[in-house]
Amino acid sequence: KNALELREGDRDAVIYIPQGDVAMAFLDKTAMTTHCPYKGDANYFSVVTKSRTLENVAWTYEDPNAAVAEIKGHLAFYQLPEVTIEQI
Repeated sequence: KNALELREGDRDAVIYIPQGDVAMAFLDKTAMTTHCPYKGDANYFSVVTKSRTLENVAWTYEDPNAAVAEIKGHLAFYQLPEVTIEQI
């Protein structure tokens, strides 16, 4: 409901989900960071379950550039078969 869709040129859209709508207990922040000239610096999270850890599959922009300020406080996930986004 409160998710945001971000499109960059001809790339696939990325869905950013408010952190308050994510089960953060299953995510561990990692040391990985990347830089995007358009959005800023991204910080990554791994998803941890009882049986496995999916490394660096989610990211957030804690202090995004002004042009995309609305993604602050949101998480995006790589589209992987092991990661399912469900509405609760």
